[in-house]
Amino acid sequence: LHSDIETMERLGLRVLEPLWVQHWGGGDSRRDVLEQALRPRTASFYPSLALAGDVRRRADEERADLVFHVWSPEALAACATVDAPVFGYQGNPDYLPTRARLAHPALFDIPNRTVRQRGMLALRKIAAANWRREHLRLIRHCRWTANNSALDAAYYSEHGHAHSYYLQNMWPDLYPDTWQERRETARPAAPNTVIGSIGNVGSTGITFGLRFLGAEIVPALERLVGPGFRVDVLG
Repeated sequence: LHSDIETMERLGLRVLEPLWVQHWGGGDSRRDVLEQALRPRTASFYPSLALAGDVRRRADEERADLVFHVWSPEALAACATVDAPVFGYQGNPDYLPTRARLAHPALFDIPNRTVRQRGMLALRKIAAANWRREHLRLIRHCRWTANNSALDAAYYSEHGHAHSYYLQNMWPDLYPDTWQERRETARPAAPNTVIGSIGNVGSTGITFGLRFLGAEIVPALERLVGPGFRVDVLG
């Protein structure tokens, strides 16, 4: 955090005192699941909603013309009551990875054998549906929502958002000399090398991607070109 603040200050940005979200275990305990499934509140999924009053006061004090947040479910909720127009840049809808995992419990090691485990899985699915509803309610407070996926942009539009659109990720080359050096010293890839996956193996999309790579892509390549290729998995 301190290095991020120093970087922003070097760029000429004025950094206010950080606001901290109360400790939250992620909503995976039995008590959390029961509340989210049977007595859902916005704060059940977004504890940062408790900061909404503080964020609104700061925006008013600064006479903000625009409130802008990037890839932050916490900020989405914390900015839910500000008067200034809000611009939110979104990754995947917050609830979507959880819903995808619950739809494929075996792939993500979610217990599903006993009656009790299946009952808890059913409750977690209900909770995910409630999370979806609360997310869509919060996203409507953003006057504009830009999305790093055209599918997500269309999804919000289909659910009534008036200004939802696609904006691709932008990754600045902060260390051009270092990357150039790496390119020059990198060993050339072996013939017929396929980069199979790049990312965090704990991420939902990467888990699906690795399964698809092993079950579909590699067998298809074997049928097309035989065994003369190598698949590298990076991450």
